[in-house]
Amino acid sequence: MAHDDARETIIHNFARWAAASSARQGSKIRGRDWYEPIDKIRNDLDALLSNKRPSKDKFAKWHETVVEKLRDDTREAVGWAAKILNMVTKVEIYLAGLGHPELKRLIHPPIDNILIDVVIQKCVKDAGASGAKKSGSCARRESPLTQSKPTRSVWK
Repeated sequence: MAHDDARETIIHNFARWAAASSARQGSKIRGRDWYEPIDKIRNDLDALLSNKRPSKDKFAKWHETVVEKLRDDTREAVGWAAKILNMVTKVEIYLAGLGHPELKRLIHPPIDNILIDVVIQKCVKDAGASGAKKSGSCARRESPLTQSKPTRSVWK
């Protein structure tokens, strides 16, 4: 197996594992049972990662189509199908650096609860220090950031 082929196999396997791991609670399908449906969309992923510059509209249509394929194949809710696809694209695009650089601006952002907590705390701290209800970039969004007890719920 050539180096590039081995690397692509490792990336794909890690992407499958990460996506399947994200479906531990609430999903009807769990763990490795996601692997086959993810493998079935491999050609769709390869088309996305072909290094062609994507447009926002084409990406949105691609995403909708692939989510529908996952949903139809698994009989899982659209939200779970989208979550699985988003996890796969995060690994392949953000972590592995595959595809056109513009894809990073189109896919679901790689935000986790730790980052969200840091942003919330910084905005609350900044707002408290200035005596204002809103501060800097936090002022752009009406959210729990401007309340006394912020929560993550609006960020999900």
